[in-house]
Amino acid sequence: MSEALKILNNIRTLRAQARECTLETLEEMLGEIRSCR
Repeated sequence: MSEALKILNNIRTLRAQARECTLETLEEMLGEIRSCR
């Protein structure tokens, strides 16, 4: 599988998993990601 297809598949997986989370949980995850930069 090409690298581009792997990335696309990862994005789709993340979107599917995000639908199962609350907005509060997603915002907390985003804050943690931003603080890692």
